[in-house]
Amino acid sequence: MARDGAGYRADMHLATLVTVLRQAPVRVVLPVLVLYGALVGLGLLVTRVLPGVWPLAVEDGVNRGLAAERTAGRLHTARGG
Repeated sequence: MARDGAGYRADMHLATLVTVLRQAPVRVVLPVLVLYGALVGLGLLVTRVLPGVWPLAVEDGVNRGLAAERTAGRLHTARGG
């Protein structure tokens, strides 16, 4: 059974589509799940395990200081002074 060029190309496109659909979970979904797991793990590490460790504790102090100055400035302006 002889095939013309168009029939062969259509078969190749179908084979390529099937291959892409089979590889999608491995090439797309699996890396996304790994990255999501890493982000969740780092988030839990920072917020639950290491909240009082040096770089995180210092950053919290800076944020509190900036917030205190910002709030004091707004109250001072709101009072008209």
